[in-house]
Amino acid sequence: MVYVSNPSKVILNINSEVSGSFSVYNVLGQKVHQFKVENGSNTINVDKLNSGTYFVEGANATQKIIIQK
Repeated sequence: MVYVSNPSKVILNINSEVSGSFSVYNVLGQKVHQFKVENGSNTINVDKLNSGTYFVEGANATQKIIIQK
């Protein structure tokens, strides 16, 4: 799993090797967003998230992302 746009403002571009459900957690460990991706290139709207550090979990991996507005 590779995240293309980091930091992000509105759109998070994700290249994934697997299809499945992914979750976004804030630094307190609270789930703040959930989405599904398909194998290949995916575009996820993260406009509703506040600026800050988040963790995307899915496909047996966790990746830190930064939202800057």
